[in-house]
Amino acid sequence: MAVYDLYRKNEEALFLEKVRELLWSLPPPYGEKRTGRPLYNPRGMAMIALLKMKLKMDYRSLESRLRARRDLLKIMGLDEAPSKSTIHLSLKKEDA
Repeated sequence: MAVYDLYRKNEEALFLEKVRELLWSLPPPYGEKRTGRPLYNPRGMAMIALLKMKLKMDYRSLESRLRARRDLLKIMGLDEAPSKSTIHLSLKKEDA
């Protein structure tokens, strides 16, 4: 397999590994709340936001991609893929 083909296959994982190095060196984009259901990792959700922008995907497609690619969730520090609604709300929170 050519080097280019290997890169294309692992492009998302390589991108997220670089983003992880950067985001984990910074404070979380928003704080944890004290009541209600526990939040997804704020840094992991920021990584999802960046991945969404890079891939130019809608929320539903991104949710499906994350459910199919458990390796990406592991890189982001998430145990499970958030729903499309959770991704949307997280992006709104990061804009505020």
